[in-house]
Amino acid sequence: MGFVDPAAPLLVTSGGDIVKIFDVTVESGDPCILVYTPAPGHPVNAVKWNHTNHSLNHQPVARLDLNFAVAEAFPPRCRPGPNQAGALLLSALPAPRQFEVKQSDGEIALSQSAYAAKIPEYAGMSDCNACQTPLEERQKLSKDCGVATDATKFRSIIGSVRYIVNTRPDQARSVGVTSRYMEAPGAQHWAAVKHILRYLKGTQSYGLKYRKGTSAEPSLVGFSDSDHAGDPDDRKSTTGVIYFLGSSLITWASQKPKVVALSSCEAEYIAAAATACQGVWLSRLLAELLGTATIAVKLLVDNKSAIALSKNPVHRDRSKHIDTKFHFICECIDDGRVKIDHVGTAGQLADLLTKSFGRVKFVELWQMLGVVDVQRV
Repeated sequence: MGFVDPAAPLLVTSGGDIVKIFDVTVESGDPCILVYTPAPGHPVNAVKWNHTNHSLNHQPVARLDLNFAVAEAFPPRCRPGPNQAGALLLSALPAPRQFEVKQSDGEIALSQSAYAAKIPEYAGMSDCNACQTPLEERQKLSKDCGVATDATKFRSIIGSVRYIVNTRPDQARSVGVTSRYMEAPGAQHWAAVKHILRYLKGTQSYGLKYRKGTSAEPSLVGFSDSDHAGDPDDRKSTTGVIYFLGSSLITWASQKPKVVALSSCEAEYIAAAATACQGVWLSRLLAELLGTATIAVKLLVDNKSAIALSKNPVHRDRSKHIDTKFHFICECIDDGRVKIDHVGTAGQLADLLTKSFGRVKFVELWQMLGVVDVQRV
């Protein structure tokens, strides 16, 4: 059933009842995506409405009002008007976290500048000097980083900054690394968070820019990377995952796997396996939304040993110590669902999610990802 949480007015549903009310189709690729199909007409996403028929835009919402009383979740000012595309899911977010959408001919820019401006103010750093990178170059944090500080305030700020990652892939690694020390933050952890806030202060209007594709057939291109034993405490690596649909960045992640890799080859192999899983799911979801066959995902890795381990069955006898689930990528390559290829270090965009860089290299990478100053677009 669906319900509205007064503290966070978002519509929450589970398949069965909402399907009966909407007469919608649940996508097998993602049960959270419901497709409402008028007759006759084109499919309309039950979460994101993009239709020129004004009455059609309001019809499903009115039915939700009757069944779930979601007037608070979707107020009239948030609903799309005639000849206007509106994202109800985004509009329903509480105002401080609301996405800002800037549209032009063939382009859409997403940002959270209003919310980003409030975070340094909340942290008492409204007058701080801006910096050009979220973390210092080659900075390493560990659990033993000085005298313990206010953990509650630390967690609150980290939680606030995490929302920025929805439109800011350049912040993913810095936020992910500092989030590891929320249990008992020290002085150096606080210094790292303040560095993030100073970077946010100077880049409040930054966001992602999406351009209309020119190719008739969509293409999924992924990048995977890993920093071997980058965590000085448990020697686990950090995995970076990036996917482009055409020329537009659609998903990214910077996370620490649960296992320790014994070599850089193994670390890259584990990262590639995680990226392959994401790519297979994206390919299946895209095929369901477009009503087409699934397409092969192109995966770019900068470690030739990991590529050879994925492609050549002869090498797999030497990798029995690697957890079985990571060998899923071998099956994907054999079945043709994933095409893995080598990319040079200079073209490895996922580096931004696994390492700290100086200003020049850092700016070069986030520009290649599609991060822009939305105010200047």
